[in-house]
Amino acid sequence: MSKMGYIAYLAENNMRDELIEEVGSTRMADGFIQASKQIEKNKESKAYKVLYSLQQENIKEGEKENERRKNI
Repeated sequence: MSKMGYIAYLAENNMRDELIEEVGSTRMADGFIQASKQIEKNKESKAYKVLYSLQQENIKEGEKENERRKNI
């Protein structure tokens, strides 16, 4: 399980408190959330299509990690 996938999941779902706990910095957490919004906003742009696709794969992995953590 990639840590980046879980971070992407938290950012995509605007789970700021959990993201701060994961990355250890409010500034970094806010940056991840802002980047996630930027990727989503520009997903149809040629420059962002591959990045959006990769982000979605990371988010799926993050969802699995979130479920795993709930079951511990």
